[in-house]
Amino acid sequence: MRQVGSWVARVGVGFARACVVTVVSMLVPAVWAAAVALGIWWGAANPWSWVAPLVLVCGGTLVLSRPVCRMVRFLVARWTATVTPAGYRQAGPVTRMSTGYWWNGFSYERTRRDALLDQKWRLRWKDPATWRDLRSTGIVPLTAGVVAAVPPAGVAAAALGLSRPGLVARLVGALGLAVAVASAPYAWRLVEPVAIRFLRPSPAMVLADRVAELTAQRADSTVAQAAEIRRIERDLHDGAQARLVALGLSLATAEKLMETDPERAKALMRDARVGATASLAELRELIRGISPPVLNERGLVDAVRALALDIPLDVTVSAGGRLSLDPPMMASRCVV
Repeated sequence: MRQVGSWVARVGVGFARACVVTVVSMLVPAVWAAAVALGIWWGAANPWSWVAPLVLVCGGTLVLSRPVCRMVRFLVARWTATVTPAGYRQAGPVTRMSTGYWWNGFSYERTRRDALLDQKWRLRWKDPATWRDLRSTGIVPLTAGVVAAVPPAGVAAAALGLSRPGLVARLVGALGLAVAVASAPYAWRLVEPVAIRFLRPSPAMVLADRVAELTAQRADSTVAQAAEIRRIERDLHDGAQARLVALGLSLATAEKLMETDPERAKALMRDARVGATASLAELRELIRGISPPVLNERGLVDAVRALALDIPLDVTVSAGGRLSLDPPMMASRCVV
């Protein structure tokens, strides 16, 4: 009884999944069929009998291709635990310039809404995944869609055949029911290899996305290193360099006063010694700030907490998750 119940459950679940795959994969062909029917209904004499169906076919395919492919990926992941990456290119940030225009990575627009809309369509047309989805909307119905339609078609044939009199009709109905029951647990499974073959990014696309990601990371690292170099130059110019210049002037003045005013020369030399000590301390602090030990050993959060110890205020530092930045980038951000 358990085996019979399990088999019945497999048939029921398989039939439901086959119906879902059939409906999803046949959405775009249904639009094509509706366009053809519209052209036939208008007649060949009507000049719009081929223009309007063509517009309907193109528009329907463009609008439905991405949602249909997303639904197929979702069904495959839900039923088989096989994740098929979409590989869609992500839109970049929209930035408002000092001129008042909005830059979306492609063009300048007057409003943020126009910039987002322009970015959306430009990115979609330039995204290779868009053309992959358009190709898949013609392949999935002819492969997984046709096979998944066997159980529903068998049930429909059984309903029509068994409801009509005659031996032939009943035999056709019984055969359709047998085909539907036998194929229901397996008919929907073809959608998984089809999705893996035609809906996942190609190796060239994966490589291109990886190169773009590494390029962006390199750009971020370059910006961080440039910011760190500017910080070091600023600290040297404003701190140790100024003290060393003052030290040189004090020693030059003391040298001139050694014979005429020895006491004042000694005072200047004492000040120079104090300045040299302060300059050495600043240089040590600067070197320690280039790559703080607390940053390398305990991370960015504790490094910021260490900086906050010198501030006469109550400071709370927290992070929502683990920060996985490179040490040079973390060092450039560990500046108050």
